[in-house]
Amino acid sequence: TDKMPHKIDIGAVFNLPPKNHNSADKKVFVPIEKEMVFDIDMTDYDGVRTCCTGAKVCPKCWSYMACATHVLNSILTKDFGFQCLLWVFSGRRGIHCWIADEQARQMTNEQRAAVTEYVHLNVGSDTSSIELSSPLHPMLEKSYKYLERRFE
Repeated sequence: TDKMPHKIDIGAVFNLPPKNHNSADKKVFVPIEKEMVFDIDMTDYDGVRTCCTGAKVCPKCWSYMACATHVLNSILTKDFGFQCLLWVFSGRRGIHCWIADEQARQMTNEQRAAVTEYVHLNVGSDTSSIELSSPLHPMLEKSYKYLERRFE
């Protein structure tokens, strides 16, 4: 279908063949496309997990990853219109989301930062926290409603 990527490039796509990178001036050899990857690590949930810590992942704490995957997938597809997402277990402590859409690969660093900022919510640390004000941003409201049904 048209939603399936026709290829997946690992690493940036450069304006010159990568085999020529040593012979080209570094100012001339530039990336024209880069994959966009989100990384969700289990260690990010150490402050709230009650079963495991670090890279250890059990079925109970895997639910955090499942929820994070659902929320991020929803935001990336519904709010940004990305269609070609590949979710991959990193093999150790988390999940990577590779976005293969041409639109994502061709974004500038500023556009990538804006998408990342949109999906990021800093809720504080062990010693500080933030309070969300009402009304919530529609993305936060949608995410909250989904997560509220999954946690006590």
